[in-house]
Amino acid sequence: MCWASTGLAGTIQGVAEPFTGSDAQVLVTLDDMVDPGSIVITLAVQEDPHTADLRGFFLDIASDGLIGGLSIAGDDVTQAVFSASNVINLGGGNNLNGGGSPCPCDIGVEIGLPGIGMGDDIQTTVFTLSHATEDLDLSLFYEQSFGVRVTSVGLPGGSREGSSKLGGMLPVPEPSTGLLVLSGLVFLAKRPSRVVEAS
Repeated sequence: MCWASTGLAGTIQGVAEPFTGSDAQVLVTLDDMVDPGSIVITLAVQEDPHTADLRGFFLDIASDGLIGGLSIAGDDVTQAVFSASNVINLGGGNNLNGGGSPCPCDIGVEIGLPGIGMGDDIQTTVFTLSHATEDLDLSLFYEQSFGVRVTSVGLPGGSREGSSKLGGMLPVPEPSTGLLVLSGLVFLAKRPSRVVEAS
């Protein structure tokens, strides 16, 4: 599993890679600036190595005390489940069971319908995670595990018969160069000046 930070304030990204199944990758982006107080989550199947149909997303949150007030909204969301360290199976094969799984997780999101024959083939989706009474920010997701379930994964030869379960971990973003320079200038400004007199 690998993960990476965009280096931009307000956004973190991780790449979900298979712990079982066909070769696939999904880029997961969390943003707390688009809708302040909420987390906008984007999932995007990476066509290199293979396309796939997004079916499920699983995520941990650092504070179990917030789980009871969470909700998810998005055009492709068909079900959302919230239960502290207890979500691994959304039904109908939409699960992250298996060795190497990052779950059970705190949050599970069912995306679309099972199989591309049912009329959808979702490679990118966006949904918003909110809380009834509290503002959410990215710090709640630093170093938290996530997983993605994909079906109808493309295989060599052009068939879409593959299936995969993927996992990853979200990063703690590194400070940008500009922030480091600004911090250095603030430090220098606060340092006591020394007067040297000529002798």
